[in-house]
Amino acid sequence: MKRRSVSLRPLDLGLLVGACCSTCFFGCTTTLDPPVFVGDDDGGAPLATCSLAASVESEYVICPEPLDFAAAAVDCDVREASLAAVGSAEEDDFIGTSVYGLISGNLWLGGVRDDDYVWSWPDGTIFWRGGRDGAAESDAYVRWQPGEPNDSSTVTTDPERCLALTLGGNDWNDRACSLRLPYVCERAPSR
Repeated sequence: MKRRSVSLRPLDLGLLVGACCSTCFFGCTTTLDPPVFVGDDDGGAPLATCSLAASVESEYVICPEPLDFAAAAVDCDVREASLAAVGSAEEDDFIGTSVYGLISGNLWLGGVRDDDYVWSWPDGTIFWRGGRDGAAESDAYVRWQPGEPNDSSTVTTDPERCLALTLGGNDWNDRACSLRLPYVCERAPSR
């Protein structure tokens, strides 16, 4: 896998939210136009063009090109990020607001579950135990849609082990990891 720098340019749609400050959560939105390539030694395929939304706490790389969960996680890693881990209602709303107009439907977040129905973020932090009747871990933020997570899909027979943000309500749904969805990566802010 080759890594090259990622360049930034203003978002073509002109979505400039404002400058970051220590008292605001919202920041600037730009488009990443990456000269990053993944794959074999002949350069591989270029990564999708994604948008960058910056808050005080994190930068979010919003990628509208649908990928399955594993490919989205790899793409985030190449961008020196991971699929987003949501720790608060403010962060959940920030992501939902940032993707408005760029993505519709669902998008991958970083939550996954194991065979024991324990949900965790990319760093291993557990946020939920169980199915729809489960419970949040102490001090963990969750925003499941009513009746979720239910491990029941209408579009595939694959188990639903991956977490998607449902836009509109900014709530969560468990989805089959094999589905191709847009995704959002999270990384520490550039300073």
